[in-house]
Amino acid sequence: MLGDPIGHAQAEELPQGQTVRSGSDFYTSYHVAVEIRATYQGFAIATDDTDWAPWDALSDRRFAAVLRKIAAGLDLATVRKSRRAPKKPVPKGYVARSATQRYHSTARLMAAARTKRTP
Repeated sequence: MLGDPIGHAQAEELPQGQTVRSGSDFYTSYHVAVEIRATYQGFAIATDDTDWAPWDALSDRRFAAVLRKIAAGLDLATVRKSRRAPKKPVPKGYVARSATQRYHSTARLMAAARTKRTP
């Protein structure tokens, strides 16, 4: 999509010699979208249209710079990937070949079931 703009903004703010983990390894766009959606709903309730007037006055370049500054201050731990442990291997059950290939007479099975039911 746009690469990793949050990761790049985070890397710009780090001291010399430190690196940030790659965004695709650390967080997903899904979690970022869920966070933005929840925050937007809160803003929609708490603010009026007049509160957004200063943002409307910004040029595209200045608005992008402000967004980069906001992205640099994000706590990526709040939108990190949900890691799962690897699935444990399930051992296959063992059934003897002689048991699986044995012939079962339906009449004998029904007779055995009848004798079990009668007290």
